[in-house]
Amino acid sequence: VGMYRDNEVSDDLISFFTSLVTVEGGNSAYVTNVELSSLSLDDVTKMIMSELRLTRRLVSGLARVVHKRSHGHALFAVQLLNSLVSDSTIAYSPMLHRFHWDQNKISTLKTADSVASLIVSNLTFLSIEEIQ
Repeated sequence: VGMYRDNEVSDDLISFFTSLVTVEGGNSAYVTNVELSSLSLDDVTKMIMSELRLTRRLVSGLARVVHKRSHGHALFAVQLLNSLVSDSTIAYSPMLHRFHWDQNKISTLKTADSVASLIVSNLTFLSIEEIQ
């Protein structure tokens, strides 16, 4: 199984991936191309509304930040949200009976520039045993 985003790799790398589909002995592997578009702001908003069980009005600011930072990349958006929950930037408030966050803090937070960097930064919180 292999994957890449065509807007993030060069033509040389695409040619390399294409050459990998020919397996030893000259047999061809089955290749299925799946084209996925980026998430729209509305998609990100609906995802956050669904997960936090909140209205559009309450999540719109958070959705704008997540969409801007993730450029609509679904995995990056999910990982970013997970990291915000993990570090309690987004947390459940018993007083409000819902999830809550500081919009200003989230807007100015430094985050990883890529999905890989975000995943690696999340791994730093795990012990050696958990990583293995």
